[in-house]
Amino acid sequence: MLACAVAWAVLLVALAWGRFDGDARGFIFAGAAFRRPAVLADVPVLSQYGYDGQFYAVLATDPLLLRPATPGYLDTAAYRAARVGAPLAAWLLGLGQPATAVWAYLLLCWAGALALVGVLAAWLGERGISPWWAVAIGVSGGVAASVLRATPDALAVALALGGLWALERQRHGWALGLMSAATLTRETMVLVALGVAVAELVAGRRRHGALYALIPAGVYGVWRGVLALMLEDAALLAGGNLGWPLAWLAGKFASLGRGGAGAVGMELWGVLAMIAGLGGAVVLARRALREAPAAAYLLFALLAVVLSSQVLVEAYAYARVLLPMAALGLVLASEGKPLSRLWFHFQAGFQALVGLAMVRVELGATFPALANLKGYLFG
Repeated sequence: MLACAVAWAVLLVALAWGRFDGDARGFIFAGAAFRRPAVLADVPVLSQYGYDGQFYAVLATDPLLLRPATPGYLDTAAYRAARVGAPLAAWLLGLGQPATAVWAYLLLCWAGALALVGVLAAWLGERGISPWWAVAIGVSGGVAASVLRATPDALAVALALGGLWALERQRHGWALGLMSAATLTRETMVLVALGVAVAELVAGRRRHGALYALIPAGVYGVWRGVLALMLEDAALLAGGNLGWPLAWLAGKFASLGRGGAGAVGMELWGVLAMIAGLGGAVVLARRALREAPAAAYLLFALLAVVLSSQVLVEAYAYARVLLPMAALGLVLASEGKPLSRLWFHFQAGFQALVGLAMVRVELGATFPALANLKGYLFG
């Protein structure tokens, strides 16, 4: 955790001063195309559409949509507001003060990334794997995108992984609470709870299986119901996030073959990480119904198969969606034959290369002299 904290702190300070004139709120990547509340009126704006973090930063100022104007600041109100976990926590930490809540939201995104590293390192150590493997996740594409673009994905995975760790200690109250919080932070984390439910039901623990199947999904469902009453827009997902199985594969390989979309950088490593992840799912097929982490991994692998080309267009998006696979893969690598472990280690390694490529892109955009120096040295 300390190693990752120092590395990310140095990078964030450098990028904040070089790109945002010292205003770290620039990491929410606000877009000129969207209106913002007064508290964010002076935030740095570098692009037309910005990135997802801007909407959760807006929600941090009013997570329960108590002000009628708040939905108008969101691109898809019900979809964004459903991920109320991190904005609500930031609002509470900021004591309801909008300006403080925005800073609390940023800190939560960064603290969530470090918490993910810490939980994973401790769990790996218990399973006889070097805790330093957690650093591969700490610099992975999913974490890098969460840190550099202020999205709550790493925090959501940290909560879900903490829930699985608590489950291993038979602390079901903590496990259910953490998984419910994870689902409110990002709805796809319900797959972790469903994975637990499957494993518990197969083991004959029907009561526990029912609790894990119903409580996290039920908490999220109640909040969705509240939003449906408050908002006309009731979209469960952003339009086009899901598609036909592996429909993205041909287009992705064609793009890489043309040398487009960063074929020699993060996109190539990202595709290789997905292939390794799907290979890991095949290895886990026999264990998936008996172990909660394996069942959760398999459910995320199925999600990867049905993601649309819209999500797969850039590593910043799909690396965040599939971040749980990389983390769970390392936990699962503690068991099984040495050759089967390679899938999970390759997945983590490729994801680390995705994250490092993202850092290189951000540094190059912030400090053009670095890109020029690279061209001078390597032609």
